[in-house]
Amino acid sequence: MEQTNTLTREAVYEGARSEREQRRLVWRKATNLMVTGLFSLFAIIAVGVLLEILVRMFTQAIPMIFANFPGFFTQSGLDGGIAQDILGTLELLAMAAVIAVPLGIAVAIYLSEYKDERLTEPTRFVMDLLAQTPSIIVGLVVYTLFISHRILPKSGLVGAIALAVIMLPFIARTVEEILHLVPDTLREAGLALGTPRWRVALRVVIPTVLPGIMTGVVLSLARVAGETAPLIFITYSFNINFDPMGQMGYITGGIYQDAVKGDFATAWSATLVLMVVIAAISLTIRYLTSRGRGTNNA
Repeated sequence: MEQTNTLTREAVYEGARSEREQRRLVWRKATNLMVTGLFSLFAIIAVGVLLEILVRMFTQAIPMIFANFPGFFTQSGLDGGIAQDILGTLELLAMAAVIAVPLGIAVAIYLSEYKDERLTEPTRFVMDLLAQTPSIIVGLVVYTLFISHRILPKSGLVGAIALAVIMLPFIARTVEEILHLVPDTLREAGLALGTPRWRVALRVVIPTVLPGIMTGVVLSLARVAGETAPLIFITYSFNINFDPMGQMGYITGGIYQDAVKGDFATAWSATLVLMVVIAAISLTIRYLTSRGRGTNNA
């Protein structure tokens, strides 16, 4: 009799536990379904916003471009084209890269290879703080330092300096993380041969992760290609200009100028050009990344 009661209690306990587990399983499935649906809704909203932008851009830009082709790409803003914006953007990015890339890589090498120096942590903190600084503040500081004090005139060079300041922390922190991927055994082998640390960094560490560094540089260029705030009160011109000491156009500035004038067709056309430029940069990043993975696997 006692054995029967024990078996009955165990059966009741097992049944209750099975029921609790069943309810818990149902609750987990419901929660999972709810969260999945919520995330799917957010994804649909994000894609919907992008589609809305693309539809508006293509419906208003394509007719404008074809109606003025090829003058839209070869004429200046005074003649209804955006040639000065395309050339100016490329010039600004080139000048900013010349300034920011060597400095950014040098800072990254210092942060990665000289970890025990006193200035390493303060430098890393400054880079993080600079990366989070709003770009319009960077433009204001550059304007105050160079233009207000009459060191330089309003020019493409000043705009490139502002973009370089924005690029610098991005390059430094990205390249630093990439340099951490290099095994310490390579550094130790170079140091064991009596090679100075800086030469090991330049001749051993950098070539090992060069594709990743190139990816970081291209990412930084994509980061500043769409900047408007630091440039809007520093430089803009409707004329084609190859002189870095003169004012020049840039795509985002042209979009702003056209929108202020109410010429939204031209603004959307310039937006399409900017999207194509950013897409080209993104494809370049993917190519360099895949190439780097293939090299590492080999």
